[in-house]
Amino acid sequence: MHLLPPARQTRRIFMRLGVVTSVLAFCILGSTVLLDQWIIGYASAGFILGTAILIAGLCTGLFAVLVAIGLAISAPMRDEF
Repeated sequence: MHLLPPARQTRRIFMRLGVVTSVLAFCILGSTVLLDQWIIGYASAGFILGTAILIAGLCTGLFAVLVAIGLAISAPMRDEF
């Protein structure tokens, strides 16, 4: 079994947590908002695309915040054994 240094483990955990959280947030937000816009039919394709891009941007920001927290936590830790 290959053990990683504590700093790398922390960064890896927060990276995975950020990816899972942002994808889950996009699926939850996107499924409700985008599906409602599409079913109701009052929104144009450009408006729906713009909404999807806005939601993706918010989820990317959420990912960046979680990864930044992980980097801040792992900064004082050792990167080597």
